[in-house]
Amino acid sequence: MSSRRPELDGLRAVAFFSVFFQHANHARWVPGGLLAGRYGVDVFFALSAYLLCGNLLRERAAGGIDTGRFYLRRVLRIWPLYFLALALSALLFPAQRAGLWPFVVFAGNVSIAAHGSFDTVTTLSGILWSTCQEEQFYLVAPLLVFAGRRGAVASALGLVALSVAVRAHLDVPGATDTVLWVNPLARLDALAGGVLLAALDPRSLRSLWRVLLFVAGAALCALAARLWSWTPGAASLPQLAQPLAGLGAAAIVAAAATGESRLLGNRVMQWLGERTYALYVFHTALVAWLGAGKGLAAVVLLAAVSYRFLERPILARTDAILRRFRGR
Repeated sequence: MSSRRPELDGLRAVAFFSVFFQHANHARWVPGGLLAGRYGVDVFFALSAYLLCGNLLRERAAGGIDTGRFYLRRVLRIWPLYFLALALSALLFPAQRAGLWPFVVFAGNVSIAAHGSFDTVTTLSGILWSTCQEEQFYLVAPLLVFAGRRGAVASALGLVALSVAVRAHLDVPGATDTVLWVNPLARLDALAGGVLLAALDPRSLRSLWRVLLFVAGAALCALAARLWSWTPGAASLPQLAQPLAGLGAAAIVAAAATGESRLLGNRVMQWLGERTYALYVFHTALVAWLGAGKGLAAVVLLAAVSYRFLERPILARTDAILRRFRGR
């Protein structure tokens, strides 16, 4: 656990709360809403890609990428809580069990995009579309950095080009915003930004420059939210909004990753950041059931329990589990 970077845990907490307040606005708790909140998930995407591809590039430089170890670590980190959430969805929403099957093979986002809405999912399983997106990214992550840092830059640019092409194909009259939002090939911009950051490996920046970079990133996400309005009849420009949001998310991650931060790295933010996986997975259901205020309190408590009794024990035993599984 000592290898964790407190400021990046703090950034996870910021990303979670931006998404939480966006969803809470639908519960009429935050008047006016936080327009950029929806792009908190893009910050998660960019941060995940930056950390994972950065680790893979360092492995490659040190002698080679152990893809088996990479995939097993992802399984141990993601699958236990993910499948617990699916099991709870099946128990609590028996009438909608059929809609859970695509999530079992991490294709929930594909299923939602095919239906054009979240109507086939539960308030607990719907949020897992982004976990499906990340799992799909993990499958190809080692390939993206196979040719080293220059290859990773080319891969990042290729992901953006692919995403632009897919959105152009999907953004036709009658297409729903949901399709463009969850289609896995249309949501690659922030992931590409994280890959690019990992390849460029930015050096430390002074505090002022990091603050300016963070503000610029947040402003780009806010502009993207303005450009892509989900209001029926309003002008919507997802082709421009998504690249801006991806760039903004990458700028925010770069600001946090290029130096220490007392604000992001304090104990409260670090504590929350370490538990953002469960916070993210359960928050929509608890807000829907309890309202925003009680829902926030409940999800923090549930995330603490999940981290203490499910996630942390597995994290602490990951290396031992890997050695046993691979016969080492």
